[in-house]
Amino acid sequence: MSGGDSRDPLDALGRRLEAAQRRRDEETGAGKPSGSAGGGRGAPGIGRVGLELIVAAVAGLLLGVGFDRWFGTKPVGLLVFFALGIAAGMLNVWRAVMGMGQAVGLRKKGDDQAGRTGNEDRPRDED
Repeated sequence: MSGGDSRDPLDALGRRLEAAQRRRDEETGAGKPSGSAGGGRGAPGIGRVGLELIVAAVAGLLLGVGFDRWFGTKPVGLLVFFALGIAAGMLNVWRAVMGMGQAVGLRKKGDDQAGRTGNEDRPRDED
């Protein structure tokens, strides 16, 4: 192909991809501002964050009630498990906000050195 060819296949492919993305966005409503929280990709919505906290607290509460009934330790189990549920909920909210809710094994860009101590490249002392 010559450099001045106006029918460059990559340009045509780029135009087709852009048109397909526009059609998909129109069909799904993506890209339009919405009144619901969590419309942004990758950012958790307010509803999800609140739900994470409430569900964890309720789960801790129910576990505490069950623990108290099983072992007869009213209200110690309820208080301890409720506090643990709130702590777990806060941890889940923090993970969601920081973007740590990814699948296992996925790392963010720049995390190539994860798990290294820095001593791997140093020569070993031989006795």
